[in-house]
Amino acid sequence: MSYITDKNSIPLRLFNSSEDYLITVELKSGELYRGKLIHTSYNMDCQLSNVKYTNPNDELNPNKVIALDSVFIRGSNILLLILPDLLSEQNMFDKFQQDQDALIEKKLKIREKIKVQKEQAKQKRLQIQHQSLNLPAF
Repeated sequence: MSYITDKNSIPLRLFNSSEDYLITVELKSGELYRGKLIHTSYNMDCQLSNVKYTNPNDELNPNKVIALDSVFIRGSNILLLILPDLLSEQNMFDKFQQDQDALIEKKLKIREKIKVQKEQAKQKRLQIQHQSLNLPAF
């Protein structure tokens, strides 16, 4: 089973920005919920309001639609989310790329700083060794 561990990942950002929009949620059991997304969490739990519920696996009435005021859906039960098309026009992908580029740049600076510190420590050790052996410094 795959879990999204980065709370700032694109799927979670997209899911979170769907709040206050009409979405469709399909569960692993095949049940369908369509309603206004009220709340989301990092583990993809969600709360919907004004929900239309359909259970295509119901042998007696597979097309029966039930209206519900509110539902809470556990994220681990979600198979599929259908989000609004208008979210694809958001600049979140550009922002995500900028964030990733900034993070890479920060990591490179830290690695360079560590490399310089290691080189300085190496030079200091060599100086101490030369001093203890009474060798001329270079």
